[in-house]
Amino acid sequence: MRYRLGFTVVEIAVVLTIMAILLVLGVGGYSRSQANARDTERKATAGNIAQALERFYTSGNVAGGTTYPAGSYPSATVAQNATFLTDILPKLDRNSFKYSFNSGGTPFFLVDSADTVVEAVPTYVNNNSTTSNIIYQPIALSGSTWVACTGAMECRRYKLFYRTEVDNTIQTIESRVQ
Repeated sequence: MRYRLGFTVVEIAVVLTIMAILLVLGVGGYSRSQANARDTERKATAGNIAQALERFYTSGNVAGGTTYPAGSYPSATVAQNATFLTDILPKLDRNSFKYSFNSGGTPFFLVDSADTVVEAVPTYVNNNSTTSNIIYQPIALSGSTWVACTGAMECRRYKLFYRTEVDNTIQTIESRVQ
């Protein structure tokens, strides 16, 4: 009787195929769990920003050397001040927070000119929202129309937008005060 001291090519091919399938399944599951973890972290960061904005509304704040009274949210003009961000959101990664402005620096309006209804997700957010940023959109009442809050306007509402990685949807957090 003759003994074999190795494996046949077919046996090696079967084992390698099984290992490749297991590897693909494992890497896919691992990648999805990492994406879920990043989405959870993004949601927590947006929640922390929302809490800081609510504290600002409730009690006002001293930020950037200026005292802001309670009863309004920071306008885009105020919020883009670097010292302001550091004062009200000291542990926030500043790279993750974008403002509701286009590249020219002019505010975009939240109102569709045809029906004067505030958009649920403005075009700017759809076009500029990525999984690595959170967009702050302060809102003010101008006459009977809700518009982007800039300058010295009193911001009575806000929305935060962020995009999830797992299902690529835009999530919205709205101010408690409506």
